[in-house]
Amino acid sequence: MSGLSLGVLVVEGDVKSGALSPPAWPWSRTAMVFAVPGSVFSPQSRGTHQLIQEGAKLVQNARDVLEMS
Repeated sequence: MSGLSLGVLVVEGDVKSGALSPPAWPWSRTAMVFAVPGSVFSPQSRGTHQLIQEGAKLVQNARDVLEMS
């Protein structure tokens, strides 16, 4: 589905989870990738933190996504 989207929002996922695979497609076609940060103590937040470090747009609320579209 990510190949048909204008953007992808990743809410949580570990670095080795499938949550990081779909964003690789939109980035290659210049679509937007959004990520919601989580606790630095949670393994389920490592993936979103990595995406943010790699250039995903940080999302704190719905307005952040709407302003970028």
